[in-house]
Amino acid sequence: MKRCVFKTDLINDDKPGIAPGFLMWKLTHLWQRFMKSKMEKLELTHIQFALLKLLLNKSSSDDRKELITQSEIAHLTDMNVMMVSQVLRNLEKRNIIRRIPHPSDTRAKVVELTTEGEKLINEAFKIVQKANDEFFKPFEKDMPKITLFIKKILEKNKDLV
Repeated sequence: MKRCVFKTDLINDDKPGIAPGFLMWKLTHLWQRFMKSKMEKLELTHIQFALLKLLLNKSSSDDRKELITQSEIAHLTDMNVMMVSQVLRNLEKRNIIRRIPHPSDTRAKVVELTTEGEKLINEAFKIVQKANDEFFKPFEKDMPKITLFIKKILEKNKDLV
């Protein structure tokens, strides 16, 4: 299937009127396709990577294992609970994570990385770091400003949805 290509003058045009939302949408999809191409060999999506990285961070914070539930993962990542559940189910089938009963909340399950999952996320993290460096290299000197601007957009709009 042929990918739809927008005329370059839509993006390179400095005239006012081009919607920032359209550009953000284009940039997001470009970045997602780029990341997907980099992580294909690990059979890992970027959403799976994000959840696994969160689990790794929580399990290695201050040399003590922090319990984290599926609903906490959804909250921390701003993702839909059902989507998180589906992604975790797929990772569990691959023996990358396991869900075990919470020690004090019988309704909740604790999510943790398996040994295989830790190896995978550590390898994936190296790939993602390298990919981010490659993707953003042309903007290296402007990255602090770009990052601050994106944070401002997120902060000012966090209560819209």
